[in-house]
Amino acid sequence: QPGTEAAWEKLRAAKAKREAKV
Repeated sequence: QPGTEAAWEKLRAAKAKREAKV
């Protein structure tokens, strides 16, 4: 399911951004 994969990628990017901020 591309939709699920896209959601995971978005969450992954958000997590990376959050970690980068910290």
